[in-house]
Amino acid sequence: YLKLFTTGPGVQAVKQRLAGLASPQVKTAQSQASSKKIEPRSFVQGGISSRYYFGQSDFETTYQFNGASQTDTYAMKDQSMLITNVDAIGRYVSEDYDNRVVYRDVATQNFLPKQTNRNRVNAAYVEVKNRTTDYSARLGRQTTGGAGVMGRFDGVYAGFGSSQDLRVNGVAGQLVDFNSTTQPVFVGVSVESGPYSVYLLNQTIEGVVDRRALGGEFRYFEGKQTAYSAVDYDIFYNVLNTLTFTGSQGFETGTTVNFMADYRKNLSTRNALNGATTTSVQDLLAIMTEDRLNQLARDRTASSTYTQAGVTQRLSQTWMTGGDLRLSKITGMPASGSTALEGILYGTNDTGLEKTVTGQLIGSNLYSDADITTLGVSYFTSDYVANGQSLFVYNRTSFGQEFSLDTSWNFYRQADNYGGSMSRHIPMVRVAYQVGQSVSLDADLGVELSTSTGSFQTTSSRRIFSSVGFRWNF
Repeated sequence: YLKLFTTGPGVQAVKQRLAGLASPQVKTAQSQASSKKIEPRSFVQGGISSRYYFGQSDFETTYQFNGASQTDTYAMKDQSMLITNVDAIGRYVSEDYDNRVVYRDVATQNFLPKQTNRNRVNAAYVEVKNRTTDYSARLGRQTTGGAGVMGRFDGVYAGFGSSQDLRVNGVAGQLVDFNSTTQPVFVGVSVESGPYSVYLLNQTIEGVVDRRALGGEFRYFEGKQTAYSAVDYDIFYNVLNTLTFTGSQGFETGTTVNFMADYRKNLSTRNALNGATTTSVQDLLAIMTEDRLNQLARDRTASSTYTQAGVTQRLSQTWMTGGDLRLSKITGMPASGSTALEGILYGTNDTGLEKTVTGQLIGSNLYSDADITTLGVSYFTSDYVANGQSLFVYNRTSFGQEFSLDTSWNFYRQADNYGGSMSRHIPMVRVAYQVGQSVSLDADLGVELSTSTGSFQTTSSRRIFSSVGFRWNF
C-alpha cells in the first residue's frame, strides 16, 4: 500500500499499524489468557444492491439491389431490466464455534416484451464449524471451491481435521444449473495436507455415469512468489478434463513476472444432449446403446487451450508499465447425430491459434491522492482476423472521500481474411457517490458506434446504454 500511495488518510493509518506490529509486547500469563478468550456473540452482515440497465440500438444497412443502392434503417430497445442482489450472512462466534447462515439471491425483472422474469438463489446454507476439534459441516445450496465439484449444488460438504496437517472431506449432492434438464447427482471424498489436496468424485445422471473424476490441487503463496495448479482426469472416459497452472514471481527491482497455462475439456455424458430435442438421457438410451451415447458426448465436447505470459515493472512511485502475450485455441467438433431426437449437428472447425499482444501504462496519484490513469494498446490476429488493434484509455478521479468520476474510451478495429472490416468506438462515463459508511450510489452512460463493411453490404450502428443503481451494506 505504501509503495502505491504516499499521501492520503490511509497512509498514516497503515504506518501506525506497521509500527504496532513491529513493537515488542510483553504480556503476563493472565493477560494472554484473557486476550484469547472469545465472548459469544451473534451478528448479521451483508448487503442489498439493485441496478437498472437500459439499452437502445439504431441500425443502418446499405446494400446493392437490382443494380441500385438500398438503405434500410430500424431501431430497437434491446435492454430494460432491473437486477437486485441480496447477500446476507448471520454468524455466531464463540470460543468453540464459528457458525453461520448464508443466503445469496439474484432477482431479474425484464421489462422488454415477451421476456420473462427470473429469480435465482445462488447460496442458501447452514454451516457449523468447531474451532477446537476441527470439524465442520455445511448443508444447503453452496459451492465448494474444490473437491472436484463443478459448480453450484444442493447437498452437504463436511470435513474433519486441520488442513495444515491432514483433513478429510466428504461431499454429496445434486448440481444446480438453472435449466430444464435433469441435474446430475454426485458423491466424493477429498484429502488436504498443507498446500496439497486430492479428490475422487463419481457423478451420475438418470442412473448412468456422467463423469468420474480423479484430481488434485496445489497452492503456494510466500512473499513475492505464488503458484497454483489443478488437474482433473476422468477415469471413466479416460480423458484429461482440466490442467491449469498460474504463477508469479516478484523481484526487488519492482518487476513482477506472471504466467498462466490452462487446458479445459469438461467432458460429461450430458453433453450428448447438446442439440437434442429432448432433455433426458434416458430418452436417448431408448434409441441407442450406452456406448453410442458416450461417443455422442465425446463428439459434442470441444476443448480449449489458453496461455498467457506477462510482466509488470514499477517505474516510479506514480508510474507502472506492463505487457503480456496471450495464445488461445478452441478445437472443432465433428458432425454428429442421425435422428431428430438426438439432433443432427454439422461439424465445426477449430478457431486456429488466436494471438494477442497487450501493453499498458498505469499512473496513480498524478494530480491527487487517489487518481488512476490507464493507457492500453493491443494487437490481435487469428485464422479469421488478419489483424485487429485496440486502444483503451481510462481515468478515475476522486473528489474527497464521497464522490468519484470514471471516464473511458475503447477503440477497436479489425480486418478479416475475407475482405471485411469493422471498427468500434465506446466512450463511457460513470459517477459514484458514497453516502456515509453503508450506502453507495452510482450511474453510468455510454455509447457504442460500430461500422462493419463486407463484400455486399455496409452496416452502421449506434447503441446507447446506461445503468443506475445503489448498494446498502448492513
